[in-house]
Order: sequence, then C-alpha cells, then structure tokens
Amino acid sequence: MSEIKHNIEAMKAELSAMPQVTFPLRHWFADGMYARQIFIPAGHCIVSKVHKTQHFFMMNQGEMAIYSELGSEVIAPPFFSVSGPSICRTVFAITDVICTTIHVCPESAQNDPNLTEELIAFPDFAAFEAWAAQN
Repeated sequence: MSEIKHNIEAMKAELSAMPQVTFPLRHWFADGMYARQIFIPAGHCIVSKVHKTQHFFMMNQGEMAIYSELGSEVIAPPFFSVSGPSICRTVFAITDVICTTIHVCPESAQNDPNLTEELIAFPDFAAFEAWAAQN
C-alpha cells in the first residue's frame, strides 16, 4: 500500500474514533446513471469510500481542501474532474460545501441508493485491492 493510501486509512481510523455525524445526501437516477450529492458543513472532515470505477466529481458550492493519491489542493466552484478507480479522498470543508458525484449505475440498482453504493464503492483500499485482483 502506498504511503498516501496508508495516510488516508490512518485518517479514517482517527475520524472513526470521534463522534460521528451524518451528512445530508440527495440521490438521483436516470437511464443507467446515479448522481449523489452531499452537504458537508464548514469545519468537518470526511474520508470518502474507495470508488470502483471512473466517475465524475464536481464541486457545487463552498471551498474545501482535498488529499488523495492525485495530490492535495484547495478547490472551489467551478470544479469538475473525472476520478478513476481506487480514488479515495480526505476532505476538509473550509466553508459549507456541496459536492456531487455521477456514476454509471446498473439497471438492477436503479432507484436503490444502498444497493448502488455497494456496486460503486468499497469501504477501504484492502477491499478494492482484493476485488481488483479477481477482476
């Protein structure tokens, strides 16, 4: 595991020991696509799941610092990127933030955010690497 992945997993472990907050999510489905939007209040830090496939990532509102294998940067709208498989981000909301990701979604998971999440992401790098070794 790379040093950056190790750092992200260590951050996730530290954050999981703290009081947990649930952030509002919105979900949309359309012809094989799934969009998920999250609101992160200023001052909060999260670690995303490890994504299985390419997807779009866009910043709709606010300013945040991100850290991933792609580097670290502070971003604000308009921000749009294509994220590849195995991308996981540590995010710190400098101001109130709204972000959206858009994923390919199998027909079998349409209109079911929980099932869709299982199909597009893993909880950690070890789960992704085990899956990638078999596919």
